[in-house]
Amino acid sequence: MIYYITANKLKTSWIKAKTNIFKLWHTLWIRQKEAHQQTIALSKLKIRVRLIVETRHALSLR
Repeated sequence: MIYYITANKLKTSWIKAKTNIFKLWHTLWIRQKEAHQQTIALSKLKIRVRLIVETRHALSLR
C-alpha cells in the first residue's frame, strides 16, 4: 500500500515537472521570437535612418 502511494506521488510530481519544463521552454521560445522580431524592426529602422541621412547628404552636395 505504501509503495503504491509513493509510486503515485512520483508519477504526479513527474507530470508536474514535465509541464513546468514545457511551460518554461514555451515562454523562452516566445521571448526569443519577440526578441528576434524586435531585432528585425531595429535593423529596418537603422536602414531607414541611414537612407534618410544619405539622401540628405546627397541633396546637400548638389
